[in-house]
Amino acid sequence: MEKQSKKKQRKKKEKEKKESIMKKKILVISKGLFHPSLINRQAFKKALNNFTDMYEFTYESTLKGIEKLKDSDYTAVVLFFHEFKLDNSILNILKEYTNNGGGVFAVHGPMASFKTNKEYLDILGSRFTGHGKIEKITVKDANTSFTTKDELYTHEHDPNNKVLFTSSYQGIDEPVMWTRTYGKGKVACFSLGHCPKTFKIEEVRKILFNALYYISN
Repeated sequence: MEKQSKKKQRKKKEKEKKESIMKKKILVISKGLFHPSLINRQAFKKALNNFTDMYEFTYESTLKGIEKLKDSDYTAVVLFFHEFKLDNSILNILKEYTNNGGGVFAVHGPMASFKTNKEYLDILGSRFTGHGKIEKITVKDANTSFTTKDELYTHEHDPNNKVLFTSSYQGIDEPVMWTRTYGKGKVACFSLGHCPKTFKIEEVRKILFNALYYISN
């Protein structure tokens, strides 16, 4: 019996090891107490947990965590924060990583961060210009639409961005989801995500899934 138990444990460990090898490693920089709130960060993490069969997520709560991208095992990095100061050393790591083929997925706050840092903004392909109040927002693409209560960002956009989802601000279409390339790397941006309930919406989780797939393949 004891031998059978040890054999089962060994097989279980071998299975877990194989699964971890097959999964793609993604670094998540999730930082903030108020914007994003701790509750919102937990909601975002819960949404990402739907995809742990495909990805192995490593969470860091400081921008310094971006230094982990020096480890080439990371297929992509997800950014979820709102910050004002970006050290050149961290920026250079992010630029080099993306330029060499790493993927970047920015969610909400990163689009409003480092507003005067052109090199950072060039990665995302946008420059933050403001936001509306927290209210009901309709989001649509060519085939579907959904509503959520959130904060709509406005931006100046690089015309090379591929816009996938839009909303409407003062009668004008405003992109809320877009993809682009930076060097050899792929970049995806989703500007909603101020409110935790947004991450519970099935259509948003599909957007997260598709963004992760895009940046990691």
